[in-house]
Amino acid sequence: MSRSPGTVNNVHLGSQGRISSVSVYSDRAEVIKMYKLAVAAGQNKVVVDGLPYTLDETSVRVEGRGDATIHDVTVSLPTRAPPPTSTSPELLLFSDQREETTTALSRYRKALTRLDRYLEARTEHYNNGGAPHAIPDDVGSLMENYLEASGKYDDKVLELKRELRKIDKAINEEHAASQKFVGSGAPCPYQATIGIYAEEGTEVEIVLKYVVIGAASWKPLYEIRANTESNDSPIEIIYKAAIKQDSGEDWTDVPITLETAKPTFGLSLPALPTWSISVYTPPPPPPPAPPAPSSRYAHLTPQPTGYSSLMQQIQETRDRRAGQLGEEETEREGVVHARTYQRSRAPPPPPARRSVPMQITEASVSSSGLGVNATFKVPGLITIPSDGAAHSVTVAKLKPKGRLSWLAMPQVGNGVHLTASITNSSEYTLLAGPSTVYLDESFVAKSKIPLTGPQGGFTCALGLDPSIRLTIPPPTSSTSTSGILTKTTCTSYAQRISVHNTKNAKVENLRVLARIPVSLDEKINVRLVEPSLPAPPASTPPQVSSGTSTSPPSVKESSEKSSIQAVGVAEGVTAWWYSGNGSEMNGVEDGAGGQEGKIQWNCAIDAKAKVDMTLRWDVGAGKDIAIVGL
Repeated sequence: MSRSPGTVNNVHLGSQGRISSVSVYSDRAEVIKMYKLAVAAGQNKVVVDGLPYTLDETSVRVEGRGDATIHDVTVSLPTRAPPPTSTSPELLLFSDQREETTTALSRYRKALTRLDRYLEARTEHYNNGGAPHAIPDDVGSLMENYLEASGKYDDKVLELKRELRKIDKAINEEHAASQKFVGSGAPCPYQATIGIYAEEGTEVEIVLKYVVIGAASWKPLYEIRANTESNDSPIEIIYKAAIKQDSGEDWTDVPITLETAKPTFGLSLPALPTWSISVYTPPPPPPPAPPAPSSRYAHLTPQPTGYSSLMQQIQETRDRRAGQLGEEETEREGVVHARTYQRSRAPPPPPARRSVPMQITEASVSSSGLGVNATFKVPGLITIPSDGAAHSVTVAKLKPKGRLSWLAMPQVGNGVHLTASITNSSEYTLLAGPSTVYLDESFVAKSKIPLTGPQGGFTCALGLDPSIRLTIPPPTSSTSTSGILTKTTCTSYAQRISVHNTKNAKVENLRVLARIPVSLDEKINVRLVEPSLPAPPASTPPQVSSGTSTSPPSVKESSEKSSIQAVGVAEGVTAWWYSGNGSEMNGVEDGAGGQEGKIQWNCAIDAKAKVDMTLRWDVGAGKDIAIVGL
């Protein structure tokens, strides 16, 4: 059938479009919907209803597939329907019923009132006309008739009250039903109107893209699983995402992509302001001080004419007496003159002004961290209802390069800490997020993974490992005195450390950290006896020396030795100076090693084996010197 020119074909699609994909960002989501429809030759007006109320109007884009042309796209909120009138057939019926019930209730209440008045009147008549305390013959029948009538009316009143409550409940429900979708304050869904022109009638496909803001988000979650019995790949990371949305429409069986990019709005290039400098101009001198009031001590103090003259007199007096009285008397004289100045009530001298550099206003520039915006495609089809709850989905299972390491500090505690040095060998960027740590299938801790790009690394604490036992007996000491003219006291200390591996597998990379005292005074000498390590660099206090050194080496030689040389203590055990606080995965054996008095043993212990280490050091000082800190 031919259509007259200028006629517009109206097509109403409703909200039955199919969501083909969703891209979720940290605070929004991009939704793509597909519609298939038939258009007529000429102008077509396609109306899409039911778009979510969280939609960003400026983000709507429309693409088409087929032999037609898209002319314009308009997004608007549909006009609300006018509110219904306050009356309806049901409300009128309930209103009439309520009026009838109320009238009947009032009538029965009046009957009860009149019955009570009749009984009171009869009782008063007997009291006035009869003998005192006389009981009439018909009083029994009178009371029986009263009780029967009042009981009947009371039952009718209760029945009418129940009926009235039912009618009121029905009226309230009818009011609520009439106001359910009008005037409730709930946001309206958006509506998109698309103008399409076609040369002839054909089938087309419309792709509608829009962004919902503040109604969708995702956060990374991790499970770190460590296996102490495996040497090949002891670490596994399960990468998860917690997705939640309350956009107003369910995402049912759709492919979901997780985005890490954060849109930036209103960003412009910063401006570099001019940095100006100038010659410092001192402030003007303060006004002259008022003359001091007369007193009997006025002749003892100079009479200043102002702040400048007073300060000049004070300075001249100091200069005149500096050579005679010495520095101590000069300071005392300054105090005397300061007191004299206070008695004169002259204003206090202004604080010395320091020339400070001018502050420079800097523009705040945002950075993207590693400079990588990762995109994760969740495998399979996912359903996320619009309920605002977090739904966990698995992104990937990763097998990163991992290295387990054990750390013991006998002088801090007898626990052995297990850590994992993890290298992200996958193509995924690990976003910062919480992680749940499992050791040999047992939950041990909760931790956090920092932002880590591909080939980046981080350290994860796995808690204490009870299968490696640390034994620390009390340290022993002995004191000796030497010297003929100058007596010196030397105290020797010894600390034994035992590590027992109760596992069924060999333990590599076990570090034991200990320390000896560090002298802060040149009168106290600390010497490491065992393990026999190269002497640390010669420096100012703190001072630590080694038993293998007879003279302090140069800084360069000591740096080279302490940075590359380790001493074998036993089979599978080496020791060297350590620089750090123990939290690092590997000791920093630089030129500063030894100056902090820290020693590290690296151990490789076979299954069910035990390793013993000994730490010996001497502390020497004059006999009469009291040492604090031991």
